[in-house]
Amino acid sequence: MPTFTKRSPMPATVAALAAYHEQPGALDRLVPPWENVRVLEREGDCYEGRVLLSVPAGPFRLRWEAVHSGGVRGSYFIDRQASGPFATYEHRHSFIAPQSLSTAPQTSELEDTIEWTAPFGALGAAIGGIQKRLDSGFAFRHVRTAEDLRRHAEFPRGPLRILVSGASGLVGKHLVPFLTVGGHTVIRLVRRAPKSGEAFWDPATNAIDLGGVGDIDAVIHLSGESVSKRWTEARKAEILRSREQSTLLLANAIAKLPKKPEVFVSASAVGWYGNRGTERITETSTGGTTGFLPEVCRKWEAATEPARVAGIRTVNLRIGVVVSARGGALAELLPPVRAGVGGVVGSGEQMFPWIAIDDLVHLIHWLLGADLAGPVNATAPNPVNNRQFMTAVGKAVHRWTIFPLPAPIVRLMFGKMGQEVLLEGQNAVPERALAAGFRFTFETLDSALRWELGP
Repeated sequence: MPTFTKRSPMPATVAALAAYHEQPGALDRLVPPWENVRVLEREGDCYEGRVLLSVPAGPFRLRWEAVHSGGVRGSYFIDRQASGPFATYEHRHSFIAPQSLSTAPQTSELEDTIEWTAPFGALGAAIGGIQKRLDSGFAFRHVRTAEDLRRHAEFPRGPLRILVSGASGLVGKHLVPFLTVGGHTVIRLVRRAPKSGEAFWDPATNAIDLGGVGDIDAVIHLSGESVSKRWTEARKAEILRSREQSTLLLANAIAKLPKKPEVFVSASAVGWYGNRGTERITETSTGGTTGFLPEVCRKWEAATEPARVAGIRTVNLRIGVVVSARGGALAELLPPVRAGVGGVVGSGEQMFPWIAIDDLVHLIHWLLGADLAGPVNATAPNPVNNRQFMTAVGKAVHRWTIFPLPAPIVRLMFGKMGQEVLLEGQNAVPERALAAGFRFTFETLDSALRWELGP
């Protein structure tokens, strides 16, 4: 029976390392983005429970049920495959104290040991590339675990109670697990009957009920309709309403709470600046005066005013293009690029202010404890133009990007949305975050793409 082992030092105590893995968000944090694994069901915890996954298998998807049983709380736990792609699979996660007196006391070691057999024996193992996938997957897991622990250890406050809107969106799906593995309590705003850990709202009917959530330390507002669809007049009205009305509803509601939250981080976008060519854009730059996106962003940010007036520290997070393999622009670009038909859009000279999803998650969390208010650019320190972005994506997946999408075709296919979203851009940089000491993990696009797309 083959055995795989990966052991790495961790910047946290054994207790903190175990607590990280005991949180329900740990599995979401530790699945490599390129593996495209989906969590379908989960019950219990990592010591006694089960999880049902959907995993890719070539053009198909398989169900993988893992049962957690055995182990010692705070020391190790074991999960075994009940059904799935392996013939047998047993995974032991161990949290190990330093063995040497010279080792820093606030450290530990994480060891993952897997005993497995492939279907069809050695042939199945070779065809499936199991050893290679384990090597790359657990290298990712250990690096992410260490970085998550480090970021939470640097947070200047204890665990917070955090209200989050848009928890089911691209950013929310990454942010909520990250917050929970750090010990924060997350209350999700939902548009259906709320369950435990949720609160009801419906911006379309101006309804919100925060009566049962208790004290809230922070609010993170991420919800809003996607702008990446052709803009009809009805679509434009919905985009504006989903941002302005929902933000105003939430800002008014938290401003009226008996105990107000300390901070309100509300999403906005670099579209606030309009089309600015290669001009270097910081938070002190003027806003755009023409176009739909600057209008939306102005009203979006203005809707946070009730919270600001109530004395709540309010941050308007002007987000760039989020780089994630699990959604957004990159996920939409990958199929044509992998098919060999990707290329620059328009002239390719329009600026592309990107940010890695991990850095965006870390930045939002950092802002909860930082002394910043007002606009903050959520972009990487090194923007690129569209030509550089497409070249980097092609390089990451070993494809040429030689088939351009000319500007007239973009306008014909997508109308004004194509003009403002695809053919225009901003050379926006995160001046305020950098000046205040925020540390980016991914300062270059190549490093972000390697992390998201894997080996």
